[in-house]
Amino acid sequence: MAEEKQKKPIYKRWTFWGAIILVMGIFGAFVDDGEEVADDGDEDESVDASSSTETEEYEGNQEVEMSVDAEMGDDIIQLDINTNLAEGSVLHYDIIGEDIDDFSTGEIEVTNSNLSEEIDISDFPALDQTAWSQAEMIVLFEPSVQSEDIQNIYGETGENIYSSSSYYNQEEAEDGYRHNLRAEFEITFTGGDNESSTEEYKEFIQENYDYMDNALSLVGMTMQEGAFEDDLWVEEMQEDLAHITNWHDQARDYDGDIPEEHEDFHDAYVNNTETLSEHAQNISDELDYDPENMDYDALTHDMEMLSINAETFRQMENQALD
Repeated sequence: MAEEKQKKPIYKRWTFWGAIILVMGIFGAFVDDGEEVADDGDEDESVDASSSTETEEYEGNQEVEMSVDAEMGDDIIQLDINTNLAEGSVLHYDIIGEDIDDFSTGEIEVTNSNLSEEIDISDFPALDQTAWSQAEMIVLFEPSVQSEDIQNIYGETGENIYSSSSYYNQEEAEDGYRHNLRAEFEITFTGGDNESSTEEYKEFIQENYDYMDNALSLVGMTMQEGAFEDDLWVEEMQEDLAHITNWHDQARDYDGDIPEEHEDFHDAYVNNTETLSEHAQNISDELDYDPENMDYDALTHDMEMLSINAETFRQMENQALD
């Protein structure tokens, strides 16, 4: 019986290793293709994420603009503001002078794009000074103090706003940056001793003087033309005398700025018109429709005193215009 030919172990056969190599080649190609697909997928996701981030950042920004003009008027500051801030936004303003008491503050609500506001500074302490004075004015849009509706637009710290305006401002804070609009500028105003108040005072005194002088002239004319026993004469005389009292009251109650160099004159002027008013009132009281009831001695005395003080009053005209 012939011996059977001994078979080679399977791991020594070339067909076994050929099959292994073939399988590994196929598997390797599959793995490479999978990695390329995965890489392509990661790249696409990265691009999408980047695009999404850029879009959100752009859409979250709100461009804001503001311009402010301020002019000094008679006891007021005229503010004109142009802005595209949303209606309901609130602008805060501060006026800060050189002295600790020179301070005024307030707020303006945005109701349209063109705002006009008159700020009354008649009680501002610096206006009582006798020299030119400087003050700083600040107009501020601060998102952190706005209403919830406004903060929904611009962010709680203004993180949604950007602007090309020179008033755009960033301030570093503990939680990042705060963004706002802040306009700062200087305003100049004058106290009591200035050209405007001096001219205003002189104009008032000249007007008061002219009316008082006219009232005195009317009294003098009525005295010469009338007769004490005439009822109409008495009535007309009393009306003329009442004008003197009226113009004294106006001089006494003048509420404008009195220039320092005119203070002594003003005191003398008021005292003189007060004397005229007193004599005029006495004459009016002493006149009576019944001549028998009149005190002619007292009446004559007060008429003489009125005439004397009228001459003194008329001599004050040049002083008022110096």
